[in-house]
Amino acid sequence: MTTEQLAYITPRMISWARACKFLTFSEAARKLDVSAEKLMAWEGGESHPTMNQARTIAKVFNISFGYLWLSSPPDVQLEMISNDCG
Repeated sequence: MTTEQLAYITPRMISWARACKFLTFSEAARKLDVSAEKLMAWEGGESHPTMNQARTIAKVFNISFGYLWLSSPPDVQLEMISNDCG
């Protein structure tokens, strides 16, 4: 049995990326193809997405994959105005 590698990304970065797209938990979860509860657990640091799920997060929220490991959101105020954080 093969286990997918977990991505120990910064939970705050998922919250930031979701907020930049003005998405609710339910809307974001639907786009990520996970339950709202799972997304809440990722954002709360209670669990972690797999590496593939982290790639999906970056793609869906249109941010650089590496942003997910930052300790705090980058200063991208101009991009936020256009509803795009990264």
